[in-house]
Amino acid sequence: MSGYIYHKTDLKSTYTHIIGSALFIVPAIVAIYTSLSMDCKDSIVWFYYVIAICGTVATIQLSKWLSQTKIASLLGYFGDKTLYILTFHFLPFKLVSYVNIEYSHLPLNSLAQFPVLKTTNSWMWIVYTLVDIFLSLGIWELVNRIPKFLMALAHIAMIKSDK
Repeated sequence: MSGYIYHKTDLKSTYTHIIGSALFIVPAIVAIYTSLSMDCKDSIVWFYYVIAICGTVATIQLSKWLSQTKIASLLGYFGDKTLYILTFHFLPFKLVSYVNIEYSHLPLNSLAQFPVLKTTNSWMWIVYTLVDIFLSLGIWELVNRIPKFLMALAHIAMIKSDK
C-alpha cells in the first residue's frame, strides 16, 4: 500500500539518493536498538508500519537513483542472470573451499561441510560471493558462446571447402 501511495504522490526531488539514504538510516537504527518482528501487538503496531514505510520509500528512492547511474546496466546484467548464478553457485563455493583447505592445510574431508567451510574468516564471504558470481556468469557465457563460435567455425570451413 505504501508503494502505491508513494507512486501517486511521486516525490520529485533532485536529491533522491540523500532521501533514500536518510530513510534507510531510520530502520537501521531501530534494528540495532529494538527487536521488531511481525508478531508485534497493541500500540507498537504503528511503529512497525512507520519503519516498514521508511524502508519501502527508501528502496524506491535508491532504485530510482541507481537507475540513473552507470552501474545500472551491470546490476541489470546480474539481475537477468540471477537464475544462472543460483543454479551454478554450489560449484564455486566448493572451489573456494578447496583452495582454502589447501592453503590452510586442513583435512580434505572438510570439503564435505555444507555449503561452505565452518571454520572460515569473517571476510571470506566476500571471496565466496565474488568467485560465485563471476564463475557462474563465466560458465553461462561459455555455454552460450561456444555454440555460436562452433557455428561460425563450421560456416568458415564450409566456405573454404566450396572453393
